[in-house]
Amino acid sequence: MSEIKKIKCRVCGNEIELKKENRYTGIERNMLGPDFLRDCYDCPVCGCQSVVNNRLKTYEEGRDENDF
Repeated sequence: MSEIKKIKCRVCGNEIELKKENRYTGIERNMLGPDFLRDCYDCPVCGCQSVVNNRLKTYEEGRDENDF
C-alpha cells in the first residue's frame, strides 16, 4: 500500500494528509479573464484552506469551450 502524502499548513504548521476523500475543488474568480479551478484541502487544526494544484476542466467532444 502506498504512503499517504502530506503537506504542512502555512498558518499553523500542522501536517495535512492529502487523502482523496478530503480533496475538493475551489474556484478562483478572475475579473480580467477566465476563472481557475483549484484542488484544495482544509487544515483539520486551524481550518485554513491549502491550495495544492490547478484543476483542468473536463473536455467533452462537441461542446463549445464557453459552455463550461
